[in-house]
Amino acid sequence: MVGYTFLEIYQADSRLKWPVFVLYRFFRLSPSMVVVGALYICLWPAIGSGPAYPAKCPDEDVCSKYWYYSFFFVNTLVETGKKCMGWTWYLSVDYQLYLLSPFLMVPIVRGWKKTGITMAVLISLGFIVAAGIISHKYKMAETLIQTATKDGGLVNVYDVLNKLYYVPWCRVGSYIIGLLMGYYFKVTDRNVRIPKVVVLLGWTVSTAVALFLVFGMYDSYSHRHLTTVLGAAIYNALKDTAFSMCVAWVIYACVTGHGGVVNSILSWKAFIMISRVTYCMYLVHIPVLFFFAFTYEGTIWWTESYLVINWLGLLFVSAVTATIISLTTEAPSLRAQKLILTKLGFPVSG
Repeated sequence: MVGYTFLEIYQADSRLKWPVFVLYRFFRLSPSMVVVGALYICLWPAIGSGPAYPAKCPDEDVCSKYWYYSFFFVNTLVETGKKCMGWTWYLSVDYQLYLLSPFLMVPIVRGWKKTGITMAVLISLGFIVAAGIISHKYKMAETLIQTATKDGGLVNVYDVLNKLYYVPWCRVGSYIIGLLMGYYFKVTDRNVRIPKVVVLLGWTVSTAVALFLVFGMYDSYSHRHLTTVLGAAIYNALKDTAFSMCVAWVIYACVTGHGGVVNSILSWKAFIMISRVTYCMYLVHIPVLFFFAFTYEGTIWWTESYLVINWLGLLFVSAVTATIISLTTEAPSLRAQKLILTKLGFPVSG
């Protein structure tokens, strides 16, 4: 979406207003995050009880000391113990890569298409290699779930989080794929005729790769077959970018009319309504999980049926809470932002 809308904005006014560009995303993300954080910390002592329920919010101490890291979207650059609302690391990565996007997109939209795309590809490859080197240097396993490798590598989870998982440079490849896809759809005809063999091959390969990335490490998770440090490094280097390429194929196939039943499902109109609360659902889902986890007063026997019921209940509570936050905070702030930007002559879609 950033790649698509960037070109839309540039076509409306080639003089990119940098301060507005920077502040646009900041004020898109901040209001809901601040409100959720304030409610989470202030209401926590009053809304729950139980033998394991903390008297104060689990994030209260770290947020009182280090709130500014999250507020200014730089909490991915500090150690785990200084992350207020630690799950908001994703927002920081999103914002940091958003700030990087003009440096990649401006050369492309100003006529240096080959140079810009080549630069983007080289940057992606560079950070893929960097992720592999980091993983190998610190002898990391292939996921946070795994704790060891076959040849003696032991995982310090905080090393993985701080050096590989949270940092923006290990997510650059995925982001660039999205930028280039958005640019492609903005400047090309979407009515593309693709041979059936190519369509079949695309779906087969993308599905197989995506399934492998998600389920291929099962034996390693269960300690039936541990990977080597080198094997884990290769997996860690490629997994995010490879999965993004699989998603990119799904988008490309659906947009160009080769999505079949997948496109029919993804085009369900209810997803439009759901998409309006997904950001707030992301913000509230961890406090909701914490609340229910800490209010349990007895032993839980985890069965498949209990897991499904528990998941559905948490999803429902998160959705209702997110809808309230969205209607009272996100939607009004977005409306105000669009009005202000329109007055400033900055084109805003939607």
